[in-house]
Amino acid sequence: MKRKFLYIILVFSLIVNVLLCGYILGSKLMCKSVDESREFLEGKWKVTELTEICRTGVTLWSEEIYLGRSIEITDETIEESMYSWPSSLYRKADEYQCYQSREMSAERFGARAGLNNSKGWYDLHENDQVSVVSFYRDKEAMENDWPSDEYIIFRDGSVETMCADGLYKLERFVEAKSDIELEELYGEWRVRRFVSYEEGWIGERPLLELNRSYVEAIVPELSGWEALEEIDFQVKEYYDYVLQIAPEKMVLQSGNTIEEEHSIEQYDIRICDTKNYQYVKGIHDELGITSEEIQVITGEFADEDNQTLLDGDIIVIDDTRIITKIDRGWYLLEKVS
Repeated sequence: MKRKFLYIILVFSLIVNVLLCGYILGSKLMCKSVDESREFLEGKWKVTELTEICRTGVTLWSEEIYLGRSIEITDETIEESMYSWPSSLYRKADEYQCYQSREMSAERFGARAGLNNSKGWYDLHENDQVSVVSFYRDKEAMENDWPSDEYIIFRDGSVETMCADGLYKLERFVEAKSDIELEELYGEWRVRRFVSYEEGWIGERPLLELNRSYVEAIVPELSGWEALEEIDFQVKEYYDYVLQIAPEKMVLQSGNTIEEEHSIEQYDIRICDTKNYQYVKGIHDELGITSEEIQVITGEFADEDNQTLLDGDIIVIDDTRIITKIDRGWYLLEKVS
């Protein structure tokens, strides 16, 4: 009798587990049908440019917080290099069980997202149709249309997403060449966009001052931030700066003003493991490069004591694009001559 009872319990438990697994698998299958728009988004992306802001902005946000951040989308997770300011400045991956893709006008998406037109987003996309890919943590969230993340894909293949109270443009990570000759880098290079913050970034002074009581209440380890020099780093301050690379010197200019100039003793060329270089240099948001190895050309300064903005490293993408560190962040530069 006892054996029979145990047998019944065992069979019942097995049936329950099979049904439960079937329900979970079935829920995922119902949520995750094959979709070209979602597959198009798979991979790594860089947050590159603010395109519009919401009508009702919050104080815990500024444009610069999300510039340069990286996002990786897989078939099960979305990982961001900076999750939420100021409480979660670390990398975090969120799982999603469901997603859906919908076609709609850009105007309709803007209204759903509560976008303003302060940067002319509606005017620019007045007649555009877009694919909106919404990701949900579970089936209930999908049924109530509570997306944890949304991405819009324009007809030309460009992608934008919401980060806090801003809509941002994304660019895919790129392959980098590793066989560029030093002479190909000589010339002038203009800063186009931001690539990554340093490890340990906690915010910019105006934002910290505006939210002082809140920041110190929820992140007590940030107390004493007023004395930190890195909070005076302003990302967009260096936009349109020009870097001149020559055989015997490296010059950083803002308009006609020379901000920093160094005599070069020699250039060293080496191939580095991408992940290791990012770790050693403290590049928090990655370089935006998919290649396992990168070519790094370093100008050895004759006057290292005067080094303030540049560190001499030139990370090669190709003969028209490089990455270099300026002040406390890394920037993408494009060749102009």
